[in-house]
Amino acid sequence: MALAGRDKADYKREYMRRRRNGPAKPATCSFCDEPGSSDRLLVGDADTIICEACVTLAVARIAEARR
Repeated sequence: MALAGRDKADYKREYMRRRRNGPAKPATCSFCDEPGSSDRLLVGDADTIICEACVTLAVARIAEARR
């Protein structure tokens, strides 16, 4: 998580949150729950992450719905 543009208090809160919650779990796709890897690119933000396979499927479904 990038902390650019935040003040010192924000850094301290983030540090304490990470320390309290322990190590972060590996990022997984919000749709298929598969973890990211060198073969599976994940994109998104802190709330929602999607993998390449789900993006491809979504694009295909949108194209199908438009026909």
